[in-house]
Amino acid sequence: MRQKSRSGVTLGLALALLLGGSALMPRPALAAGTPEVRVTLSSALEARTSEIGRRDLQELQTDLAGVITRALSGSHGGALHAVRVDVVLEDARPNRPTVARLAREPSLSLRSLSLGGARVSGRVTSADGSVHDFDLQRYSTDLRDDVGATTWTDAEIAFDQAADDLAHGRLHNR
Repeated sequence: MRQKSRSGVTLGLALALLLGGSALMPRPALAAGTPEVRVTLSSALEARTSEIGRRDLQELQTDLAGVITRALSGSHGGALHAVRVDVVLEDARPNRPTVARLAREPSLSLRSLSLGGARVSGRVTSADGSVHDFDLQRYSTDLRDDVGATTWTDAEIAFDQAADDLAHGRLHNR
């Protein structure tokens, strides 16, 4: 039985409206002017799925796509006027053991610390149809910089730097 509010609108409809109406209207895939960003895993990283964990790899893909999308959307496609970015997550190294690794190696601790980072490559397709290849990486080199790091801190920093480099048209490591 449906409950009605004082105004006659069902509570379910009111809740849907409060939550942004997502139950009522389909969302567009991309906002106007937002480049399409696709992230895939390299075969080498895919081969490390059992070591890293499927969930962690999927979250890294999602995070990388989101960071690049936001950077390029905020700069209207960036210096290269990107309409599409195909990214390959070549490598990702955690600062702390992943859940999958902790499950395999119970002698490890969440306090275990290592140097992390990531490497991404791919291509940017510009509005004029030109294609630009990129290869960007960032890895930590000093454990003192990683004290307090979470599992993927250095990889996330690498993603942020790669997104900024793509937005500014810097396609190779500085």
